[in-house]
Amino acid sequence: MGGQYTPPQTLMNRLSQSQSPYLLQHTENPVNWYPWGAEAFVAAQAENKPIFLSVGYSTCHWCHVMAHESFEDEEIAAILNAHFISIKLDREERPDIDHIYMCYTQAAVGRGGWPNSVFLTPEREPFYAGTYWPKEQFRQILLSLAKEWQTDSADVRSHAERIASVLAEGLAATNPGEVTLEALHQAAERTLDRYDLEHGGFLPAPKFPMADSLILLLRSDHRRKEQEATNAVLRTLGKMRLGGIYDQLDYGLHRYSTDEAWLVPHFEKMLYDQALLALACIEAYDRSKIDLFARMTDELLDYVDRRLSDPAGAFWSAQDADTEGEEGKTYVWHEDELRAVLTESEFNMAKAWFGTQSGGNFIDPHHPEIRGLNILTLRPDLQLDDPVLEDLRHKLRRARDARPQPMTDDKCLLEWNGLMIAAMARAGAHLDSPEWTARAASAALFWTQLPTLPHQVRGGVPAGGVLAADLAAFGWGLTELYEATFEPEWLAIASRVADQLIGEFADGVNGFFSSPAEAELLSRSKVWVDSATPSPNGLACNFLLRLARLTGRADLEQHVRKTIETFGADLARVPEAADSLMLALDLLVGPGQEIVVVAPEEHLAHDTLHGLRAVYAPRAVILLKTEESAEALALVAPYTAGMPIEPNTVKVYLCSGFTCERPMDPGEAIRRLQELA
Repeated sequence: MGGQYTPPQTLMNRLSQSQSPYLLQHTENPVNWYPWGAEAFVAAQAENKPIFLSVGYSTCHWCHVMAHESFEDEEIAAILNAHFISIKLDREERPDIDHIYMCYTQAAVGRGGWPNSVFLTPEREPFYAGTYWPKEQFRQILLSLAKEWQTDSADVRSHAERIASVLAEGLAATNPGEVTLEALHQAAERTLDRYDLEHGGFLPAPKFPMADSLILLLRSDHRRKEQEATNAVLRTLGKMRLGGIYDQLDYGLHRYSTDEAWLVPHFEKMLYDQALLALACIEAYDRSKIDLFARMTDELLDYVDRRLSDPAGAFWSAQDADTEGEEGKTYVWHEDELRAVLTESEFNMAKAWFGTQSGGNFIDPHHPEIRGLNILTLRPDLQLDDPVLEDLRHKLRRARDARPQPMTDDKCLLEWNGLMIAAMARAGAHLDSPEWTARAASAALFWTQLPTLPHQVRGGVPAGGVLAADLAAFGWGLTELYEATFEPEWLAIASRVADQLIGEFADGVNGFFSSPAEAELLSRSKVWVDSATPSPNGLACNFLLRLARLTGRADLEQHVRKTIETFGADLARVPEAADSLMLALDLLVGPGQEIVVVAPEEHLAHDTLHGLRAVYAPRAVILLKTEESAEALALVAPYTAGMPIEPNTVKVYLCSGFTCERPMDPGEAIRRLQELA
């Protein structure tokens, strides 16, 4: 483990040098915190103390509550400092560590969540866990575990060793088997069985955005030439847009709705939610051609561009749920506050349009004594582009901007940036929005100009070893960026990212580990179940398969096939747990299309590309070969080399499995794609 132990003489502030906004929030605690690392483990061994591991993130409401109640409390801190080595960990900095101990918490308690509070032996083996505990309960737990360790540590260690052995085996376990399209349809059907006919979304509450589930429903419906699941998706997105989960003034999506009607959100805003829901909205627009979903995409991306953009080009991580210790304080309104900034006629319109009530439509469960609070929703019969509504929205947003604002977590995570690059690039291509393409490109350049790809950057300083999900999500973003710009260099970079992903994280033919071999962990995990973001294996399969179809690299497709087979028995049993892998299966089974548009100059192909993208063909990829790009494109996609460029002529090659039909004129190719898709 390394390191030399020096007994602490005074309380040390070991978190102050961290890059993590979450760890920095705890620098003034009376708890003698350590960051995760050798110093903490050596101290635990030397002092023969168990480890208290507290895992959270900077915008986590219940993490804040436990910090205020317990970690800022002198009595609790004294117990921790006397009997434990306390480690504070940012789950967003080390999702691989978080996953290990969250799996234990879920198994031990029957549920998970943050803060994740886990007690470990000095060898980092878990023996007791929970999530948020109120102060008095936490105090009793600390005293009980401290006594147990002092009187019977050998038994605790033996118990923890058995737990760690089972946990390590499970984290790397695979359950191979055949998985067919039936699993994909079963995943869609099981999700649809929970559909809320009244409010949209999926029961029970709390209701999450479930973006990949929405996309899977659209693709399953399209494959079976049905409409029921599509209607459920469109209604769900429409209901979310009108609800309190959606910020009606500043846009952006809150984390989830605590109720069935989408009224009361958990107020934090995460970069990944904006990216994933934007991708679902683009898919819904492609399928339905309903303008609402194009507008929602623009709104979500506009929020990110204004509120979560690093000046150097990347994207920040999140905005907090809390302001000045109260969840949602920035976002809720008393009607008197509305009257203060609006004329009487504007107030009457706002009351009718935003659903406010004099007694409030929301009671904060943490502060039930505060009455008259309102979360703004939107009446369904309104036109979102109504200029009067827009004037009201801007006036109220300006007033809200003058309030104290929630903290913004300004670290840039490669995985989440990759998802947002994918969303912005696809919006640029599918919605004819070049501003989003340009924004995606600037973010991609931020990362590609670094000497090596890190897990995160904060304040211009890279940190942390890159993880499998980082490379997979970023690579996916690069493939989307190629299809938005048709610049072959993005494919070349994506190919190098794929090679790094396979070289550092692939386990032969048995899927992908989440973290590198040298990581100091109980076990390397192979994660196939989705959480708030797609699983590392799901991200890897979708990225590699898209890149395979764009470049002709059969080796990448083989990795995808073997990975899906590796988890096949589990996927067949609970396909709804892994929407991202189901989407990869959908793409793998096909039929898919590799579409190569050949034109002397890019501008000549504009109408053709627009027509092809207007067809809902979710398993298609599009390449563009011009005189300017031909040589570079042939290096990354060799199968395009033999497609001749004819003067003043646009030709389209429709290929499947890299077997191409004869070159077609644009109109014929669009009609043929409609038949094939």
